[in-house]
Amino acid sequence: MRGVKYISTPRPDRIGGGAAITLLEESQFTLTQITPPNPLKLEICWAILKLKNPTSRLKTILVCSFYSPPKSRKQTPLLNHISEVYYSHR
Repeated sequence: MRGVKYISTPRPDRIGGGAAITLLEESQFTLTQITPPNPLKLEICWAILKLKNPTSRLKTILVCSFYSPPKSRKQTPLLNHISEVYYSHR
């Protein structure tokens, strides 16, 4: 789509699914995808939002998009992954 920045981590072995993050290019942020290690092949996408013209203490935001089906056996590993990435980017 024109005017929208789109990043995703599609499923490598199946059609459909995965996770994505979008941002209007006219917004006050820039969007940069990061790819922390994901050995369990979780359906998760990471990005850093940065203010184009920072004027406050808030300069960057860590953004995460994920999919976890109900009763997934990967719920605990997903929460551990989110915690690890969050604390490594503080």
